[in-house]
Amino acid sequence: MDLTPRHAGVVSYHLFAYQQAGPVNPRANPWKKVGDVKALPLPMACTLTQFQEGHKYHFAVRAEDSFRRRGPFSNPSSIELLGPS
Repeated sequence: MDLTPRHAGVVSYHLFAYQQAGPVNPRANPWKKVGDVKALPLPMACTLTQFQEGHKYHFAVRAEDSFRRRGPFSNPSSIELLGPS
């Protein structure tokens, strides 16, 4: 996103995730809010813990500006933690 001085600054990011352990029920909403991350100069990162082997995890974020307006969700990204081979 290209910001200009006319845009309000991003103050935080809302992080959402879900743990996929099997087939997804299309009528259920598996997304859960993991938390809020204070915005820092880009590039930035955060660390998440408590993952379980054998599961696939999906993540999406959205920004919130200084007026508490929320942007659209990012495209989801996924990781799969494989068990010992």
